[in-house]
Amino acid sequence: MPASERLKAISNAMSGLTVPIIDFGRFLNGSESDKHAIAQELLEAARDIGFMYLENINISDKDIQDMFKLAATFFNKPSDYKNAYPYSAEKNSGFIQFGQEKLNPNSEKTDPKEGFNIPKFNGLYGKITDLPPEFQQQGELVQRFARSCSNLNIAILRAFSMCLQIPEKDGGREYLPNRHRYSEKSGDILRLLHYPPTNVDGENRAGGHSDYGTITLLFQQDVGGLEALLRASPQEEPKWVPIPPRKNAIVVNTGDLLEFWTAGLFKSTVHRVVSVASSVSRFSIPYFCQPDDDAPLTPIPSPLLANREIPDEALAKIESEHGFAGGRRETLTAAEHLKLRLSRTYLY
Repeated sequence: MPASERLKAISNAMSGLTVPIIDFGRFLNGSESDKHAIAQELLEAARDIGFMYLENINISDKDIQDMFKLAATFFNKPSDYKNAYPYSAEKNSGFIQFGQEKLNPNSEKTDPKEGFNIPKFNGLYGKITDLPPEFQQQGELVQRFARSCSNLNIAILRAFSMCLQIPEKDGGREYLPNRHRYSEKSGDILRLLHYPPTNVDGENRAGGHSDYGTITLLFQQDVGGLEALLRASPQEEPKWVPIPPRKNAIVVNTGDLLEFWTAGLFKSTVHRVVSVASSVSRFSIPYFCQPDDDAPLTPIPSPLLANREIPDEALAKIESEHGFAGGRRETLTAAEHLKLRLSRTYLY
């Protein structure tokens, strides 16, 4: 993409809001000045919106399309077949039935979608042979794709560490990557999602929620429905803004942990999926990035945050909304926080 186009944004004519498009290849393969420039673009997107499109992410398009084919193959199986691989709350893995999940805790309705959660392939969460036959037959693909997603997360976290100007004595640009090691126990999840065809527009299919972890990668096909609750200015009421699929780009959003870790500098934006009348299913593949289980949720040693004044009531709001407090102020680990949030999400 030409330099003049890199900061081109997708606009919503009704709201004037934009989601930035970032050429992440410049961070992965560019000069040191390129890396700093892209890190700054990521900071601005995380600070102002909490959502962005990334292009040139160094993940094979063939692998992405093959993962969507694998998802369709599995979800087209009969219910009895899929139910033989039930969701495990302890492992946060397995098949999630229609109505088993309710992402919006304030809604009485469950989410009309189904999913399959896959934990990391690092020897700590079972083996590829524990998965359904379709996944076993494509074992190399699934493991390669999961690791590619993790590698991309690490690169994004490295960019965030750079733009937060974390001192070298505290870890520098490796500060966040060192707290998200693939070899360690963590709540990282590769998830396949299926929303059946519908002739109804605008019905909630994944209730309004923010993501629990550090960052989320979202791979989409042609059927849209993702919307984020954004403000054009602090004085205006937030509006639901579509974030449609974009060819050769993925959606990245920052989660609750980064909002908390950065004392609200980065946004964890509420989003949802609504139905789009279509004769075909919507499939999406998010990868949820979580810190190492034993990582303490202590402040990031960034000069951008050291002088950041955030009112106690605002910090308390972040803590209570995202499950960091619950009436207590001691430090949680990443695993404790994730367990608390999941307990509010799954109904059985």
